[in-house]
Amino acid sequence: METLHQHLIQLTALVSDAIIRGTEALITHDKALARQVSADDANLNRVRFAIEEHTYALLEAGQLSDRDVRIAVSMVIVSQALEHIGDSAANLAYLALQTSSIKTGTTRAIDEELTEMARSAAEMVLAAVTAFVEGDARMAEAAVRRDRELNDAYEGLSNSTGPADTAERRFMLLWAAHNLQQIGAHAATICERAIFVATGELKEFR
Repeated sequence: METLHQHLIQLTALVSDAIIRGTEALITHDKALARQVSADDANLNRVRFAIEEHTYALLEAGQLSDRDVRIAVSMVIVSQALEHIGDSAANLAYLALQTSSIKTGTTRAIDEELTEMARSAAEMVLAAVTAFVEGDARMAEAAVRRDRELNDAYEGLSNSTGPADTAERRFMLLWAAHNLQQIGAHAATICERAIFVATGELKEFR
């Protein structure tokens, strides 16, 4: 199980980094950074598959305790959630490439909000996985509440008015915010599995 936990921590670090860098590429119009985030997604997927293959090997060996079986099955679900989060980060990089050639206007407020959303999303993912690894239900309960922050931020951006970019770029930025919001949903899934591992209770937050 230790090897699985190490892979999971590695995957979490890759995902958290991709969230921050994907958002940075979008805001700064950095095409090179966006391409790097997209390329790194393949490495992220390799780690996820390594977790799944190792988990299946442990299950097939039939030497796990009931609790370890619960952890192993949940590990696959958590790694899949992290892969989905990585896909959202890759979407941010794609949007960075799509918007880099669009004429910009005044977007400082939106850029700052996206940066804050990215920070909150990355912190929520880290807290959720830490809660899972440590079997800490209370930490998971605290982490999942940050999903509300992301939802509120997205709703605020959707309803905001005032000087901004062209309609095309604004749509792209709102789509980026939607991807960050979705990261919260996937992190909530990880929190659910953390609580299940810690207590045996299946609790849904969405």
